[in-house]
Amino acid sequence: MKISVPHVMVLGTLLLAGCGAKSDANVKDLSDATNAYLAKKGQLCLGISTKWPVDLQESDQRAGNVKASEMASLEKVGLVRSQNAEAEYTTLSGRAAKAKVLRYELTDEGKKFYREKNVVGLGPNKEVLGDICFGQQAVDKVSKTEGPTKFGDTTRGNDLLHVQN
Repeated sequence: MKISVPHVMVLGTLLLAGCGAKSDANVKDLSDATNAYLAKKGQLCLGISTKWPVDLQESDQRAGNVKASEMASLEKVGLVRSQNAEAEYTTLSGRAAKAKVLRYELTDEGKKFYREKNVVGLGPNKEVLGDICFGQQAVDKVSKTEGPTKFGDTTRGNDLLHVQN
C-alpha cells in the first residue's frame, strides 16, 4: 500500500518525538511509530459517520438526497436493511411528536465492518458515531529516510519517509 507523500512528511516529523534524539531515528523506529499511528488512525472508511439506526423522514427520502442514496446503496450490497417505523422527536417548542420514517439498521454482515468513532460534538461533549470501514492502512516497508535536514541555523529530523509497497 502506498501512502501519500504529504501524509508521510507530516507523520515522519511528528513521530520523531518517540524515536529518541532526532539524529537517532532509524528505519525500524520510523516504521514502528508509523504503524502504531496507523493502527489508531489508519482505517479506511466510507466517510458516512452517523448514529445508528438511521431514520429518514419522508422529505429525506427524495431522489438526490445524499443520505438516502448512501443508505440505498448500502442496502443493495447487504450491509443495511430498511423498514418502515415511527420515530419520536422533540419539536422546536419542546413538545414530543412522532413521524413516520424509513429506518436503516446494520445487518449482521454490516456489523462486521462497523467501527465506532468518538467525534467532537457541540460544546465540551463527545459524540459516538459509527462508520463502515473496509480496510486498515499499514506500512509494509520503509526503504529509505532522508534527514536530518538543515534549514539555516535549524536542524530538523527526518521529514520524509520513502515507503515501499
